Amino acid sequence: MEDPELIALNKLKDELIAKAYSLIEKLKEQDSEEQVVTSKLPDIIEFTDNREEKLQEQYETYSHSVCEFSRQASGITFKDIDKKWLRDNVYKYTTYLVTKTLNFYVELTVKLEGEKEFEICDIMCHFINVDKCYMLEIEPWVQNMTKMKNFSFLTSAISQYNEQSILRNKILEKMVAEKYVSCKQCTDENGGILVHAHSTEDKKQVYLIFQWSILFLERYWRVQHHFVINPGEIGITFAEENQTLLLKFCEPNLTKENLIDLWNNLCLAIDVYEDRKR
Repeated sequence: MEDPELIALNKLKDELIAKAYSLIEKLKEQDSEEQVVTSKLPDIIEFTDNREEKLQEQYETYSHSVCEFSRQASGITFKDIDKKWLRDNVYKYTTYLVTKTLNFYVELTVKLEGEKEFEICDIMCHFINVDKCYMLEIEPWVQNMTKMKNFSFLTSAISQYNEQSILRNKILEKMVAEKYVSCKQCTDENGGILVHAHSTEDKKQVYLIFQWSILFLERYWRVQHHFVINPGEIGITFAEENQTLLLKFCEPNLTKENLIDLWNNLCLAIDVYEDRKR
C-alpha cells in the first residue's frame, strides 16, 4: 500500500505545477494588456543566417512596460512586472515580489514553447532590506528552489512563510503587551526570534528561552514552526513541571489554533507558578 504522505506530496506537486502554468499565463496576459512603447533592438546583436535575419525583422521593435501595476495572489503582490526578449523565444520577466514580511526582486528567464508550454531556464532572487534573523530562516530553501527552477514551489513557500510569519508576529505582540515575554532577533543557526518567557512582574526572572524559527522542511514539503527551548537561570523547576506542555511545541504540523492554545497555556502556567510563589 502506498504511503499516505507520499500520496499527499504527489498531489501537492501536481497542484503546484498547475499554479506555475497559471502564473506564467498571468505574466503573459499582463504583458499584452499594458501600454507599450517601441524602440530599436541594441546594435550589438548580430545575426549570421537568413533565419536570424527574419528574427531580426520580427524583433526589430520590442515592447516593454511603462505603467506600474500590482497583482495580488496568495498574500503576494507582483509589482513593476517587465518582460524583455533575450533571444529566439526566450524572455526575461522581472518583478518586485512583495509580501507583508518580505520583499524580493525576481528575475525569471522563460523559454516559451507554444501558447501553453514553457520552460523556466533560470530564477534569481535578490532580497531587499531583509534582516539577518529572517534571512537565516529563508535563504536555504529559497536557494534550493531557485536551483530547482521551480517558480511555483518558490511562490507557494513564500506565501506560506508570509502567512506563518504574520501569525508569529500577532502572537508575540499580544504576549509582549500582556508582559509575559520579551523578544529580540536571533542571528544564530536557524535565525528567527528569541522569546524570553518571564515573570509578569519582573522581566529579569526568565523561566524559558524559546528560539522560534519558521523553516521550510522538505520532509513535509511545507513551512513549519520550529522551537528550541531552554530553561532560564531560574526556570529549571518551571520547565520540569511543564514538560508535557513544552513537548507539544515540538510536534510537527502545528496549526494556527495549536499555536495560539500553546502560548495561552504557557501564559496560564506562568500565572499558576507565580501564584504558588506568593
